[in-house]
Amino acid sequence: MKNWNETTQVTRRLRELMQEGKRAALATVIAVKGSTYRREGAKLLIEPDGTLVGNVSGGCLEADLRERAMEVLHTGAPARIEYDTSDDDNTLWGLGMGCNGVVDLFVQEVDPFRHQALPERLIEQLGGNEPFRWSVRLSPQEGRGAILLSGEGGVLGAFPADAPVPFIPLSAAKEGSAILDVGEQSFFSEYLAPPPFLVVCGGGEDAVPLVDMAAQAGFRVVVADHRAAYIRADLFPRASAIVQCRAEDEETYLPFDRACYVVVKMHHTRHDAAWLRRAAAGQARYIGLLGPRARRDVLFDKMDLANDPRVFGPVGLDLGAEGSEQIAVSIVAEMLAVHAARPPRHLRERDGPMHETVA
Repeated sequence: MKNWNETTQVTRRLRELMQEGKRAALATVIAVKGSTYRREGAKLLIEPDGTLVGNVSGGCLEADLRERAMEVLHTGAPARIEYDTSDDDNTLWGLGMGCNGVVDLFVQEVDPFRHQALPERLIEQLGGNEPFRWSVRLSPQEGRGAILLSGEGGVLGAFPADAPVPFIPLSAAKEGSAILDVGEQSFFSEYLAPPPFLVVCGGGEDAVPLVDMAAQAGFRVVVADHRAAYIRADLFPRASAIVQCRAEDEETYLPFDRACYVVVKMHHTRHDAAWLRRAAAGQARYIGLLGPRARRDVLFDKMDLANDPRVFGPVGLDLGAEGSEQIAVSIVAEMLAVHAARPPRHLRERDGPMHETVA
């Protein structure tokens, strides 16, 4: 979810640079061991003036990586860099980090001549709803750094266009993203899946922090309301779409046909009921209802939703939240827990690795 949005952000900036005829360096996390801030696929774009877009750590690696990237831009030769932060006694660039992790990165030049078609093709793919693979050639030494996009049906694009690269299917790696050996070539191949939609049913000022925070967390947020004054574009600059409609307007498409997330917050019993009914009839994975328990009970009894495991009402985690900003934190935290299939709890209570997959 995070990598899809970050790749979109990096790609849009890369397109702007290429339109100006400028090169950039792209750093990608290709392998990690132990405790690390980011996982495989995290990206950092380093512009010729040193400006950074994206991140590959909590800020501790970026300064040194900027210097390494400038060398890549100077020579044109890609570099594979390993940062070992596992030993507090091994002072890294004057900093005793002790993060107990190893981060392996690949840094390559992206230029407007060899990769000119890459941003447009990537933006097209990132604007859709189909998963795909982003694969970077690590070897052989000569000509490495080629980028390959592949989908269910085959190769979506090779950059540069004449790069001799194989087709890497979506199912190439059991763990989703990994370093793969394909014939005599080595690739880092990242599986990118479209992030889930969040449909916020009800606009207004109190929806602003929820939409903003959910979008930053990686959701593609759609705001729906029949009241024009509640869905002004200036209120929701991070929203993927703003739709003026009522719940009963079923001819108006909303992504309830996917495993979407829904938060109903119309502050009106009849309108809440209509949106709950539409969401429950679709394929929503999560349906949150904002409001007091008494109103929830009335709605649930009328609609037989009390035993629907997708429905969370009142919505959000029990954080003692007050005000729209804190309530937004509790709602987004609950949705992330559902997305990760994890019961919410304190990290200090967890025995295994923080990023361990839960079956």
